[in-house]
Amino acid sequence: MKVTVKRLIGVLLLLVAQPAFAAWFRAETPAFIVYGQGSARQVGAAATQLAAFDQLLRQLTGTTGGAPRARVSIYLVDDARDFERLRGNSVGFDGFYTATPNTIAAFVDRSDTAHEARAQSVMFHEYAHHFMFAHQPASYPAWYIEGLASYWETARFSNGKARYGDYDSGRAQTMMLSNWMPVARLLGADWANLPGYETPMFYAQSWLVVHYLASDPQRAAALARYLETVAGGTPSGTAFAQVFGYPVERFDKVLIDYVMGRTLKPTELAFVPQQAAVPAAPLSAVADALLIPAAQLDIGVDPGKAPALLDRIRRIAARYPTDWSAQVVLATAELRLGDRAQARVLIDSLAAASPDSAPVLVLLGTAQLFDHQAASATLAHADALRPEDYRILFLRALSRRT
Repeated sequence: MKVTVKRLIGVLLLLVAQPAFAAWFRAETPAFIVYGQGSARQVGAAATQLAAFDQLLRQLTGTTGGAPRARVSIYLVDDARDFERLRGNSVGFDGFYTATPNTIAAFVDRSDTAHEARAQSVMFHEYAHHFMFAHQPASYPAWYIEGLASYWETARFSNGKARYGDYDSGRAQTMMLSNWMPVARLLGADWANLPGYETPMFYAQSWLVVHYLASDPQRAAALARYLETVAGGTPSGTAFAQVFGYPVERFDKVLIDYVMGRTLKPTELAFVPQQAAVPAAPLSAVADALLIPAAQLDIGVDPGKAPALLDRIRRIAARYPTDWSAQVVLATAELRLGDRAQARVLIDSLAAASPDSAPVLVLLGTAQLFDHQAASATLAHADALRPEDYRILFLRALSRRT
């Protein structure tokens, strides 16, 4: 076959236009699982940094004891198309955290490899959300949830020290270029109900409020009293005046002076990571192919995108007809998105082959709930195999209510 220079150039250009993404790797500790692409070294390094961050948060919050009962999965996504599939309507965000009855996970957009430091900050930000909800569950205002994660996300480790609470030029620039949101409104706002154009300012001012209050011991103590007062049902403005001793309207000038005066300083403390380097290993071919589709399935997918996801899972599972894990994902997809009768055939076959498999028993119990059959015995069996698994406990509660 004769290959012309013109044809060869065309093939090379096609290869350049279609980026190839590396296989997935997995690294884990008792507190989390990290999935990432690139190389085992890169994914292991990210997991090692996250382990140090977890240790720092425990030190800062006085958290003792072991890992939470439910681990969070962190996905470091290099393919922008995969990240678009995952984030759904969360347009404009380069990371998000979600907890559903099927999974607890965070996703980080790493498609822009020129901003590795930013990707690490996003990973820390999303993990901070999980840490707060897992170790310090309470009723928190929205600004504190996002502001505290932004305050912690700048953490870095070197030379036996940890540094956090750094000045964030991006947040500061947002405040300089956008309209200031009155703090009285910010403290009572729910970011999910804000107009899209106000979201960046909400994040920026939330970071500023937390930085001002948390970076000083006396103000931090007052912040704790304020959060407790608000959680008790006192309106945010009333609680602010009670705790801080002046009207919330005066707080606007305090914050503006704080950021304009460039007095925002990071905190630095002695820190020795206790976790050794976390190793990473490649996923199997089938786990690699199904990782993102299975994650989509667990976090939930828009009805309009469900047929495409179901078709994708069916095509992948067809390549691995004898693989147990592929058939479990396929049965789950059919049960939630597709043909429930076909799902039941698959599930019954899996249950006959693996009668003591907790994932299969969960599927069977869920199918029985859908079919209005008795699922109690099935789910009790699953619970005995995997005690305190929140997914099984949720289904058991649902079966009793049903």
